[in-house]
Amino acid sequence: MSRDKVTLSDVLDGLVESHKITQETAGRAKLMLQRKAAVQPSYVRAMVGFGAWLASLLLIGFFIGLFAGMGEFGFIVVGMVPVTGA
Repeated sequence: MSRDKVTLSDVLDGLVESHKITQETAGRAKLMLQRKAAVQPSYVRAMVGFGAWLASLLLIGFFIGLFAGMGEFGFIVVGMVPVTGA
């Protein structure tokens, strides 16, 4: 287990080697891990994507409102930040 990334399967194997859990228990836990490795449903991914878009729009709106109080210079700053980022 000298790899950079340790998986839950590696942890279970270590627990079996140190006699903390039985081989049967580790087998059941690995079976559960395999079942949980399923991909998220498409509607969950769609909701996450929509939430990310909504959060970004609210953040942009916050900064526009923040700099709008500075007058014309504030709008220049708000306009230059996305142009520079692009």
